[in-house]
Amino acid sequence: MSFKPVVAVSSLILFLLGNPAFAQSDEEQAEEYRAACNEGNIGGCTNLGWAYEHGRGVTQSNSEALRYYRHSCDAGNPVGCTNLGLAYGRGRGVPQDNSEAIRFFHLGCDWGEAAACTYIGSMYHMGRGLPQDASEAAFYFRQGCNRGHADGCTRLGIAFTMGLGVEQNDGDAARYFRQSCDGGYAPGCTGLGTMLEEGRGIEQDIAEATRLFGLACERGHVPACRYAGLNYHEGNGVAENDTEAVRYFAIACSAGEADDCTNLGTFHRYGRGVPQSNTEAVRYLRMGCEGGNVVGCRRLGDLYQDQGDHAEALTYFDEAIRLDPQSAANYNSRCWARAVWGQELDQALEDCNASLEIERRTNTLDSRGLVNLLLGKDQAAFADYDEAIRLADNDTASSLYGRGMARRRLSENAAAEADIRAALDLNADIAERYAGYGITP
Repeated sequence: MSFKPVVAVSSLILFLLGNPAFAQSDEEQAEEYRAACNEGNIGGCTNLGWAYEHGRGVTQSNSEALRYYRHSCDAGNPVGCTNLGLAYGRGRGVPQDNSEAIRFFHLGCDWGEAAACTYIGSMYHMGRGLPQDASEAAFYFRQGCNRGHADGCTRLGIAFTMGLGVEQNDGDAARYFRQSCDGGYAPGCTGLGTMLEEGRGIEQDIAEATRLFGLACERGHVPACRYAGLNYHEGNGVAENDTEAVRYFAIACSAGEADDCTNLGTFHRYGRGVPQSNTEAVRYLRMGCEGGNVVGCRRLGDLYQDQGDHAEALTYFDEAIRLDPQSAANYNSRCWARAVWGQELDQALEDCNASLEIERRTNTLDSRGLVNLLLGKDQAAFADYDEAIRLADNDTASSLYGRGMARRRLSENAAAEADIRAALDLNADIAERYAGYGITP
């Protein structure tokens, strides 16, 4: 099995709101915040706004949240200003307004709130309400990081990794990712793990990278779950352990990562790290496919085809092609499904032709050879199988047997028998397989 990881370091937004705690019941804590606010404790007003925003101990109300954030900001509380900026940036309870968001972020940053500095950097990075400017973005990410905002350190690490607004420097990138990770921020651990795995700016240590991926996954950074799962599956820096791989893929799949649902379905199909179960394989592959993972659609089509449900297989190959119409593999899968079904052969030929226009592949030539045999186009079948054999790294039983059958029909008897014998030497069951496709001596 092979899996294609999606490499991305997410930049989640965290912010501190006077460290609101809910050790008591939500209602009791909210009342304490209200009392503190009424007594002039501005931090209490900020926390009460947070309670209203999230419906903790009070009825959720964006308007009440904004009222308390604005009150605390007017009184000089930087966290209140920062949260007010977030409300304008997201259009939560007020019309979305990047200019107002930036104004309040600047107040928060100027008054010492680290997260607000990071958010200004993000606005420069994205060009939201400000001219897109990587140098300014890096400046504010550095301010946020230096004041203790772990997300600012992560974003600064990314900037150094890619040379965005700063001179590219993997060593600095690794240092800022470590600072973020040490601050408890999961994406920072993922970033540091990536640098350790690749040996970029830091001595390569894949075992430590895998540990950090696992830590980041457990802290909620979903992409790290896939990286940990892949390393355990491949035995990359750690002992191969498909049970652990399945555990990490399951976490990512449950968080809605379609690629990992596909991986999980594949493991169930082949009994890797879990008991073999086609039922579970179908469930997870379908989740992957419905989530937009083209490999999940194709593998689900393969599974149905192996079960003899050709019509259902074609449904998922159709979906794979819809998702990625430039994939040679998708067209070949549908071509082969129609060929072994023995129906819609003209459409099968069109699919194989479309696949070969995208990429000249040995297995597609083998598929088209079968289609041409079934259509009685023996010379064309011979040409396809012959090219497949010439392109292949090793002789394949299927292409040798197919070429032998085409030669037999073309009355090239001695060459035909040589091909068929060579094919049977490679795979004693190949004649039975071809008989199942309707090709018999």
